[in-house]
Amino acid sequence: DLTLPPGSPLFAPFDGVVHGFEDAAARLDYGPVIVLRHDIPGDEPLTFYTLYGHLTRDSLDGLFAGKAVRAGERFA
Repeated sequence: DLTLPPGSPLFAPFDGVVHGFEDAAARLDYGPVIVLRHDIPGDEPLTFYTLYGHLTRDSLDGLFAGKAVRAGERFA
């Protein structure tokens, strides 16, 4: 878990793609949330996901499943 001040930029830790996103607006839910999928190549390939919640609603603008995100790129 990371805790940052509201409005802080988020940068992708690794190359990946947008796996999913939504505004989970139910009481006590995550609010705007983005899930990135990271596929690490190699002799033993590794796939894992990172989840980012409690984002600003404008963080979801322009997203679509499969959108590429480069390591170090601001995505929210």
